[in-house]
Amino acid sequence: MATTKLHATSLHRLLSLLPKNGVSASVYQTRWEAKQLPVPTPLSPKASFDKACRWEVQKVSLGVSDEGKPWAKAFGVLYWKGKSSPAGVFAQGRGAIHLRAGQG
Repeated sequence: MATTKLHATSLHRLLSLLPKNGVSASVYQTRWEAKQLPVPTPLSPKASFDKACRWEVQKVSLGVSDEGKPWAKAFGVLYWKGKSSPAGVFAQGRGAIHLRAGQG
């Protein structure tokens, strides 16, 4: 599985840089890596990628507020140490959510 690691950035910027605005990408919060949780890496074998903590992006909405600030809302499935949770909203672009992407 090919993986591209992008620098930590805000959600709206990260998703806008990925193909298809990040749909079907795997993203994770940078603090997960700092806490030594298993996260996708560029050289992850498929077995360890499947056990990684990540969001699988299924739908993305990008926009600009009335004040001219970019925002993002992403929907997807959370995989926590290999186990999936129900699909839902996982992040909104305002605030201090910083993510990295592992493109599958």
